[in-house]
Amino acid sequence: MPISRISGFNFTLANPAVVATAGAKVYYDNAPGLNIMLQPPTANHTFTFPAVSFAVGSEIDLIQSCGTPPCEPNVVIQGQGDYPTCCTTLFSPKGEDSAVINSNEDGTNSSNGITFRNFCMTGNKVNAGE
Repeated sequence: MPISRISGFNFTLANPAVVATAGAKVYYDNAPGLNIMLQPPTANHTFTFPAVSFAVGSEIDLIQSCGTPPCEPNVVIQGQGDYPTCCTTLFSPKGEDSAVINSNEDGTNSSNGITFRNFCMTGNKVNAGE
């Protein structure tokens, strides 16, 4: 549905909604952008995310393509604080697939050389979103 006006964090739809809605939460799916930014994982590099929450509605894929595994890229993906502070969080909005990062080498089940640290991931029950 087209948007007719945006003011700060509020927007107005061009046509009335089918159901009356107030205070609805709208999330931007950050997974496509993260997939572009993290592909391919750069050897000897650290990706540091800011202390914010990122909504993800699809899978984040880290595919190391190095020819013949094992790859040894020495890649670190980190946030600004893990549990219990969870300063950096990847979360799934209600009703979306649960947040997931798929990490492997050329289609194998190995993820040598990738370290994840200092962030939290929060999934949900698909469809119920509880």
